[in-house]
Amino acid sequence: MEKDTMFYKKLSYGDIGLWKRGSELIATVWAPLSKKVEIEINSGRLMELQRNEYGIWEGALTPFDDDGEYCIILDKKEKLPDPASKFLAHGVFGYSTIVDSDLKNTMDKGINIDLRNAIIYELHTGTFSKSGNFEGIMEKLDHLEKLGVNVIELMPIAQFEGSRNWGYDGVFPYAIQNTYGSISELNQLIREVHSRNISIILDVVYNHAGPRGNVLNKFGPYFSTKYKSPWGNTMNFDDPWSDYVRNFYIQNAIYWIDFFGFDGLRLDAIHGIYDNSPTHFLKEMRMEIDKYFKNSNKKPLLIAESDANNPLTTSSIGQCGLGMDAQWCDDFHHSIHTYLSGESQGYYSDYGDSGHILNAMENGFVYRGEYSRFLERTRGVKDSVVSPSKLIVFSQNHDQVGNRKNSDRNSSYLGKEKSLLFGAICLLSPYVPMIFMGEEFFSKDHFWFFIDTEDAAFADSVKKGRNDEFSYFTDKVDIPAPNSYEAFMESKLQWGLLENNENLKYMDMYENLIAIRKKFGLGYGVRFETALIGEVLKIQYFFSKNSKMICTFNLSEEPVNIDEIEGEVIGSSSDDISNSSKIEAYGFKIVNC
Repeated sequence: MEKDTMFYKKLSYGDIGLWKRGSELIATVWAPLSKKVEIEINSGRLMELQRNEYGIWEGALTPFDDDGEYCIILDKKEKLPDPASKFLAHGVFGYSTIVDSDLKNTMDKGINIDLRNAIIYELHTGTFSKSGNFEGIMEKLDHLEKLGVNVIELMPIAQFEGSRNWGYDGVFPYAIQNTYGSISELNQLIREVHSRNISIILDVVYNHAGPRGNVLNKFGPYFSTKYKSPWGNTMNFDDPWSDYVRNFYIQNAIYWIDFFGFDGLRLDAIHGIYDNSPTHFLKEMRMEIDKYFKNSNKKPLLIAESDANNPLTTSSIGQCGLGMDAQWCDDFHHSIHTYLSGESQGYYSDYGDSGHILNAMENGFVYRGEYSRFLERTRGVKDSVVSPSKLIVFSQNHDQVGNRKNSDRNSSYLGKEKSLLFGAICLLSPYVPMIFMGEEFFSKDHFWFFIDTEDAAFADSVKKGRNDEFSYFTDKVDIPAPNSYEAFMESKLQWGLLENNENLKYMDMYENLIAIRKKFGLGYGVRFETALIGEVLKIQYFFSKNSKMICTFNLSEEPVNIDEIEGEVIGSSSDDISNSSKIEAYGFKIVNC
């Protein structure tokens, strides 16, 4: 009988890398071009692995009751950490830590996120607290709970070189950053977050990998030879041997959700994920995640970052989409930012008209098939419609702060009134609002781009790259070197600001805006109408025939008088809530009618 066509056997995350299970040590290593693969345990004991036809090497040791570290030896030559390391106690240039599968977080079931009610809070573990670790986040959960946040988004925590980094230069996608805490401490954080009825999602990077300490390509063709990105080599999702690479990263997504209990993932810059396969990598990921959790109560959320304004990103698999639950909406931010700041450099050159703000409030995407002067081509899809609950909006995020030349916040260059107005428009929009750490109490801390490397040449190249990226700015700014400790320390949140009455009052405003959003269910598909009268933006929410809410925003530097609105003023940028017809410069009024 003719042999059946071979099909690639997909591995689960529990079959990838090395795991201790009870009294057995089980190893699986993909190294298709190697002739011999061994694992050295605690600098002594050797485990020889056997190869199958797909380049996967497997082996086991029984009995095994030890702990410690291990490395992988390829072809009797270099000793390397495991690409699927779960922990690296000594960083990217050390050996892998043996991890027991019993560390899996089985103590809670997580919280399924309803984006219609979500208030997302983005934070960076290293700079969010004084200690800069998972324990430091736990110490601030009272603050987030009081604010009204119900979804925490962690910037990437996969192991990178050194002790400080934004996280987008991770090189071991399965390992948590050793300076942030242990596997048990991350589990503890997630359980504590869930105990407060708050969800938690993780930012992951599948469009590239960092260069320092990266061993992936020594094991196999993890990187593409066809595509290039601004951040480094792209992943091999459609070249020869790509089956395992796709599986490796899809299982990584499932690993974070299942092993630790994250409620979903934010996928970094999916426009930098290049894949010409019949089934796109992200589509396959969506299908595999749904399949894995099909018989559970868990409904993991996938949020994409994309600059393409493509409605297929959030369309279902059945509608030929990628099946993402939501995506970041840069247009909404850029429209308001350019109008309030007057900035027009780089991609901001496509915005600046008040009509863009009205368009953003009505549709989320401003560019829906229109020509972009910055891109010098058409952007988006003509007349596309995306549900508001699938678009994440913000007045700040790590990119829109950290990727400015001065890495400064709205509070520094817009001032209090404009910053609060910007935040209010996001929180009272029909879209899903996201807050960047410290925004809620008017933080003026920088969020510099920072790294920690011992390679002076690499540090200099990163510094040059950052300066080249901001070459279109005409003003000169003294930017700290990304590799400097100063850049990191100046990016840490100064929580002492909450001892000041002005900062507390600002936070009270945010708390009230969030409470209004939740009370009236503004994200639940409430019918709304928008209007722009001069420089006054108005959005009306209709709850029933005789009930509505009117939010009025003054985008001008002069006070304005509008028609008196009969009803109760339930929110205002001013202490005066007796008059619904007068709005101060860059102020707002919310009237429940």
